[in-house]
Amino acid sequence: MIPPQIRAIVGVLVGIAVGFMTMQAVQHFSPYQPPEGITIESGSAFNEWVGSLSVEAYLYFLGSFFAAGLTGSFVTGWMTRGTRYTVAPLLTGFVLIILAIGVFLAFNHPEWLTYASCIGTMLAAAAGGWLGRRMPALMN
Repeated sequence: MIPPQIRAIVGVLVGIAVGFMTMQAVQHFSPYQPPEGITIESGSAFNEWVGSLSVEAYLYFLGSFFAAGLTGSFVTGWMTRGTRYTVAPLLTGFVLIILAIGVFLAFNHPEWLTYASCIGTMLAAAAGGWLGRRMPALMN
C-alpha cells in the first residue's frame, strides 16, 4: 500500500503530465496551424501569426486549456481518492494555469483569452478532481 502523501505527490505530477499532453494534443490537431516555414523558433514571425488569428482559433487554445485542466485534475483526483488530500486536483489545475500564463507572456494573445483561461481552467480542474475522486477503483 502506497502512503497517501506519496500518492498525492505522484498524483499531482502525473496529472500535470496528462494535462500538458492533452493540451498539446488538442493544439496539435487544431485546424489552425502555422504557415509553412514558421515555427515557434521563428520568434517574431510566430508571434505575428499568433496575433493575427481569428476568435475561433483562440477558442481552440481556450478549449485546450480547459481540456488540460479537466483531464489532469481528473487523473489527480482519481489517484488521490480515499485520502484527505482533496486540494491535490486544484494544485494540478493551478500548475497548468501557470504554464498557460507562460504561453500568454511569450506570445501575442488577446486579454480576454488570458482571463477566460485562468477562470475556466480552475473550474475545469475543480470538476475534473470532483469526478476523479468519485470514480470507482479500476482494480482493488
